[in-house]
Amino acid sequence: MSDSKDPHWRATWLIPPVVIGVLVLFYTMNGKPAPARATQHERAHTVRVVVVQKVDLKPVAEGYGAVQPERVWAAVAQVAGRMI
Repeated sequence: MSDSKDPHWRATWLIPPVVIGVLVLFYTMNGKPAPARATQHERAHTVRVVVVQKVDLKPVAEGYGAVQPERVWAAVAQVAGRMI
């Protein structure tokens, strides 16, 4: 067997499966009827409504114990001298 025929021989083995795949695809697409369209209706949702009175509220947070910062940042100037 010569090496010059080998690439062509492999190409001929590739063509029939591709053609069969395309034919099966067309057959399955044309064999089924189109799906029926259903009309969508507006959905009604049951809700509960509560009427509340307006109240003046001052939020207050109280805490006890030792406090430490999560992060500490120290700024360093990139120029020498005093800033005025």
